[in-house]
Amino acid sequence: MKQTLGNLLLTLRRARGLTQIQLAEKLTGVIGMQQPTISDLERNEYHPSAGQLEHVLRQLEATPKDRATAHKLAAQQVAR
Repeated sequence: MKQTLGNLLLTLRRARGLTQIQLAEKLTGVIGMQQPTISDLERNEYHPSAGQLEHVLRQLEATPKDRATAHKLAAQQVAR
């Protein structure tokens, strides 16, 4: 399966033991991202801004390598 931003974020969220609702609770007050948007993000149906992506990655405690991969994958989505 081709790696996508959504797949990466799903993997990171699950690795942290978070549900979509729990992640949304961390993000709602910061960037207003709610659970349906996280679901869309993980299914590659929502393309976050660079700032939104940074907040999501911060809440998922992404490693520098994962951050770089996420930004690369996000750029590929925008280029389509």
